[in-house]
Amino acid sequence: MIPSAVTSPISSAPHLLPGENPASSWTFGYGYKWWIPEDPQGDFLAIGVWGQYIYVDPNRDVIIVKTSVDPLFDDRDHESVAAFRSIARSIAGYEGSRS
Repeated sequence: MIPSAVTSPISSAPHLLPGENPASSWTFGYGYKWWIPEDPQGDFLAIGVWGQYIYVDPNRDVIIVKTSVDPLFDDRDHESVAAFRSIARSIAGYEGSRS
């Protein structure tokens, strides 16, 4: 859905690498207006206020959009990424089993 010429720079050249960083209180990386989760797997996401997400996993050809109104959204980013990754793996595995 999104050309690799667009997605490659997002996940391979973040301005702020994911993980522990003394210059930041958050462990996600950031590049080209997209967040890069910890344990980079080529995936990235847009995060909006109150738990809005657009998760992109170009390696598995999966895009997940989540809308919500969650007052504790800042506390759930890591949990959301884990859920998105699990869904992406399941979808990719299902698609692979149909071939």
